[in-house]
Amino acid sequence: MLHPHPHRTWFPFILVGLTVALLLFVVIWVNEKSEDTYTDDQPEVVEVISAEEYQQEMNSVFTEFLSSKNVNLAYDQLLDIRVPSRYKDVHLELVIILAKYRAGDVEEAIGRYDALKAQINWLP
Repeated sequence: MLHPHPHRTWFPFILVGLTVALLLFVVIWVNEKSEDTYTDDQPEVVEVISAEEYQQEMNSVFTEFLSSKNVNLAYDQLLDIRVPSRYKDVHLELVIILAKYRAGDVEEAIGRYDALKAQINWLP
């Protein structure tokens, strides 16, 4: 015949406590993850630049580059400039030209710049 255990056991209480702690941990972790992936309903404001402003910035960058020959500064400035959609191809070509210049392929960079300058009259 089975006799009841004379001592009270803590196992059921420990099991319930660990389960509650695990559930709280999961709920907190899921809430933190959902806050990290939350995006605003408001679209990001993109500053639009006019063609004239772009041309002025490009003139400034290349005039400074042609006088100082600091290709790293010009390259970094070129990457930071906002580009109007109609000048994206021109801008990409200018980035490639400076990348070639940085890599030491000066002759090709100068040739490509002269060819682009023949098409784009506002380049210095």
